[in-house]
Order: sequence, then C-alpha cells, then structure tokens
Amino acid sequence: GQVSVISYDDEVAATNPIPTTAVAPGKYAMGHRAIDTLVRRIEDPDRPYESTRLLPELKVRQTTGAPAV
Repeated sequence: GQVSVISYDDEVAATNPIPTTAVAPGKYAMGHRAIDTLVRRIEDPDRPYESTRLLPELKVRQTTGAPAV
C-alpha cells in the first residue's frame, strides 16, 4: 500500500479489527519509575524535582510496510 497508519495507544490499536501499528508508552517502565520517584520523595521531601524521559516502544503490525519505490 501507499499509506501507513500508526496510533499512539497500544491498548486501542491491539484490539482494532485490523491490527494497527502503535507507539506504546511503556506503562510498566513508567509505573516503576513513578514508584521509585515517590519513594525517594517520601524519604527526602526536600530533594529537587526530577525530569524523566522514557523511550516508547514501536509495535509493528499490519498497518505499516516498506515504502513504495
């Protein structure tokens, strides 16, 4: 095909009638990082705030393919 479709919510994309390629936000890693941050904040309420970046995962399914040449 000439068009690829990607969504940003793997829970929805996985249940579509046509399995859609999706960017999955890594909820397990996000939850793990949040709990670690919360525990550190409880142990030291005056610690500086942190900024965190997590890499998402691309789940390739039937709605993407190689570019047409």
